[in-house]
Amino acid sequence: MVAERVCKSFGSLEVLKDVNFKVEKGEVVTLLGPNGAGKSTLMRILTGILLPTAGAVWIEGHRMDREPLLAKRHLGYLPEQTPFYAELTVREYLRFVAAAKGLNPAVQKEKVQEVLRRCDIEEFSNRRMGILSKGTLRRVGIAQAIVNDPSVLVLDEPTSGLDPAQASSFRGLILELKKQTAIVLSTHLMIDASELSDRILFMHKGQILLEDTVEGLKKRFTERDLYQVRLRTRGDVETEDSIRKVLDEIEGILEVKASPCSDPHTWTLTVFTQPGWNPTGGLLPLLTSRHWDLLELHQKTMDLEEVFGEITLAAQTRGGQ
Repeated sequence: MVAERVCKSFGSLEVLKDVNFKVEKGEVVTLLGPNGAGKSTLMRILTGILLPTAGAVWIEGHRMDREPLLAKRHLGYLPEQTPFYAELTVREYLRFVAAAKGLNPAVQKEKVQEVLRRCDIEEFSNRRMGILSKGTLRRVGIAQAIVNDPSVLVLDEPTSGLDPAQASSFRGLILELKKQTAIVLSTHLMIDASELSDRILFMHKGQILLEDTVEGLKKRFTERDLYQVRLRTRGDVETEDSIRKVLDEIEGILEVKASPCSDPHTWTLTVFTQPGWNPTGGLLPLLTSRHWDLLELHQKTMDLEEVFGEITLAAQTRGGQ
């Protein structure tokens, strides 16, 4: 799949601005960004639901707005809300989808059985869809998306609403499908982005602000070290502001985020420091002088959720420029 200078406007409102990227077989590319970034509009354009105002989407050499039937023949799509007919059994539904996608009637039965097996839903094949759990419905949704052996899969919030065990199993299925498919994924869940992505496209105000791997994005934001601190104060009960004011006096500390625990004298702190900062040089003497107890201190690796927050904050500070 190739997106080439994709733009979309609704009247005077410009929602997408010159979006460019491509996805290869064996790769998961994830769209991340705050609400209103343009992800949903882009997903609808990638799947041919909306036409771009300018630019084009290509799938296997077919331009979506000019050859939609040929382009969609190579596409599988799982929307955020799983499409289904409550009165049909799973097998009946998949046969219907296979026929709608133009599969040869001679291979439809075999293909439906194959996706039932691959998606681990054979035991539900003769059950009506209206009584299935959300986790099972999501697997049926993937089955309908791959019944035509697509070369490109577009997945919108694929694990949304699933319990942890279902979500973990679903991520495993996506990684298995990736071996033979190019996958575009949109999610708000950092665990999905971290575990599934080969590349992340971070969108803000209709543009791709950054494109990198998960590890690459983390490295971009390692100009600051990150420490987790837990301490117990003595005397009067401190506030977040008073804790921060005390620690801001220490050389090398750039930012402090403080959260009280159930005990009003115990605090959990997230401390951002200059690279190479040594806690023995300022933090420990200060705690000793105030008779505060250090309960926990360890350096953390910034996770993707923290990176997401840093990128969003930087984008808002720059006004999206």
